[in-house]
Amino acid sequence: KAEAKKRKKEIEYKEEMGVWKKLGISACGIDSKDEKVIVMLEDVSEMNITNFKNEVINSPLIKFCQLSFSKDNASVTSR
Repeated sequence: KAEAKKRKKEIEYKEEMGVWKKLGISACGIDSKDEKVIVMLEDVSEMNITNFKNEVINSPLIKFCQLSFSKDNASVTSR
């Protein structure tokens, strides 16, 4: 039973990561200062924000940012 439970969690994790990839989510977190959920997208275009809102939730409590990586650093751009 323990092995079956472990396998189920692995499948759920893979499915969740597939959804993240489909929606272009790089990371998420909490902005305690503004009391909002931060969703970091690979591409913070209006189309991707609308897609997220249609597929997950449309809430004024969500703040969208773009998370970009280069060879030497990472940067976050707010939308």
